[in-house]
Amino acid sequence: QLAPPLNATGRAQAAALAEYFAGQRVHAVWSSDLARAVQTAEALAAPHGLPVATTPGLRERHLGLLQGLTPEEAVAAQPAAFEALRGGLTARIPGGGESAQDVHDRVAAEVQRIAALHPGQRVAVVAHGGVIHALHWRATGRPLGTRVVNASVHAFRVCGSEWVCTGVTVPEAATAAGSQDGFG
Repeated sequence: QLAPPLNATGRAQAAALAEYFAGQRVHAVWSSDLARAVQTAEALAAPHGLPVATTPGLRERHLGLLQGLTPEEAVAAQPAAFEALRGGLTARIPGGGESAQDVHDRVAAEVQRIAALHPGQRVAVVAHGGVIHALHWRATGRPLGTRVVNASVHAFRVCGSEWVCTGVTVPEAATAAGSQDGFG
């Protein structure tokens, strides 16, 4: 849950995402309150003249003692915490970290709340890879099974307790902007 701002690649990806949504109707834009998501959401919202609503409920998974470490650093410095990260749905990461189930529950509740605030409307939600994985799990009952590409679009229909994943798109301009891996 670190909050670095977007770098040049991230700004290019945000611009590509904004271009993708520019000709589409969007009624509201919500975002994680972490800086890189807010900056991306602001780029997406600007052509529509919409404000960005932020919420900590859309933050990436809190990694406890692993926060800010690369995978290599985590294995060396915090092997037990790293094992907890890999330990299944309910394993919590030492140092205040969340389990995968904690993230799923938090994210599902937050998106359900957002959907209830905007019935029948198209809402853009800007979040992080782990959040998107949790949304796919909630909508399909299974993991996504692949890495989430930065600036990719994952569409869900939420009607009450019914969730459906209606598509995944990677805008070409976002792919051309590049990709960076992150951990923590």
